[in-house]
Amino acid sequence: MRVSGEQIPQDLPEEKDAEASLRIASDLEVELGDKLKISGMGAEARLGGKLQVGGFLPADPQLTGVVNIVDGSYQAYGQNLKFTKGLIRFTGPVDNPSLDIEAKRPYLPVEVGLSITGRGKAARGSRSSQSPPMSRDQQAVLAGAGRAA
Repeated sequence: MRVSGEQIPQDLPEEKDAEASLRIASDLEVELGDKLKISGMGAEARLGGKLQVGGFLPADPQLTGVVNIVDGSYQAYGQNLKFTKGLIRFTGPVDNPSLDIEAKRPYLPVEVGLSITGRGKAARGSRSSQSPPMSRDQQAVLAGAGRAA
């Protein structure tokens, strides 16, 4: 069976993508409390803080505020590191917060661990030691083995 152009309705409204047509202006305050837990990519942590959600949803959410790592751990070098500092600051796009995170190997006579700093899309990770100062190789051995080589 063939359909001629006369039989196809030409005046139907175009179907729009539902997401493209839905734009909600938002101004919400979200209190995280201190019981929000995350788990994944080697990290297990409890988070707290307060965020302001603005912008147009769902396409362009904007966040302002700070999320704190209240406590938790991170697996690295085959060891369990404890978060000693954890600040995630949002000042705009959801996917590019400012990170200031440290995780240390507990129960050692010296402090060794990891630091993550910078903006989310260009964050830098580095090994760290507080006392005594040591080379990067010594940091890696001590973080992994728990004793100097």
